[in-house]
Amino acid sequence: MKLAIAKRPDGFFEILPEHDHEKVANLAIGEILEVRASKVRDPLNHRRFFAMLKIIFENQEHFKDIDAMRRWLIMKTGRFKIIVAPNGFVLYEHQSMNYASMDEETFCKLKEDVADVALKELIGLTKDELWRQVQEDICRTAFYHGEKS
Repeated sequence: MKLAIAKRPDGFFEILPEHDHEKVANLAIGEILEVRASKVRDPLNHRRFFAMLKIIFENQEHFKDIDAMRRWLIMKTGRFKIIVAPNGFVLYEHQSMNYASMDEETFCKLKEDVADVALKELIGLTKDELWRQVQEDICRTAFYHGEKS
């Protein structure tokens, strides 16, 4: 069972959203659940990451495909696994960054590490210039879609 919970001002936790209450309705009073908690990924942080990739891609000359660049950057941060085929051929696979496999804290660290690799090895921007351009891109996109950033 997977539940979304939020901490209330009184220090207790509340089950969110309302329809998740049905998931615990059959539990007996006093029944104990073991809970593993992780922070939910922030959609704005997700947008920042992909805006950052777009800015990096536009400011580099090595890659023709943004997805190949993204996979390379993730692997350069050390997030990959090695697969040895039966014939001995070695393959490298970048770590998945989907919502289910990576919590917010880990995702933020990945975002920072990818930026550091890109700044060191791909683009001639400072960290401040990169994040300023990322914020401008997010604001421009939000304005275009009628959102608040």
